[in-house]
Amino acid sequence: MAAFADDVYLHQVIVRREDGSFARFKDLDLALAGLAAVEAGAGAEWRMHFHVPLHSQPPPGFGTTSDHILGLFRLLQDEPGLCSHLEMETYTWAVLPEPLKSRDVAEQLADEYAWTLARLAEHGLA
Repeated sequence: MAAFADDVYLHQVIVRREDGSFARFKDLDLALAGLAAVEAGAGAEWRMHFHVPLHSQPPPGFGTTSDHILGLFRLLQDEPGLCSHLEMETYTWAVLPEPLKSRDVAEQLADEYAWTLARLAEHGLA
């Protein structure tokens, strides 16, 4: 993971240890420096904040939290006054793994809007 430590990406690291407890770090470099203190173990799960297009399936070894967004949509369906706007972040698309950036950015943006609008419609929010 050290090859991915930089000043722009992979922040907000959370490590779930094998015993179920958590260690939180502001940035990947801090998490790596604190690895001995984390005592994560081979079965630990590391999560880092990074924006992957919602309409794309991540490559092997990576996961998505799009289920959290769908949970938010369900909440907004019940309580629409909680939020008056949504934001899609696309600034990381230039550094995505090759399988996810093989298409034109305009096409990806259109697909991101289509995915989002379809999910909003499914929840009666569009």
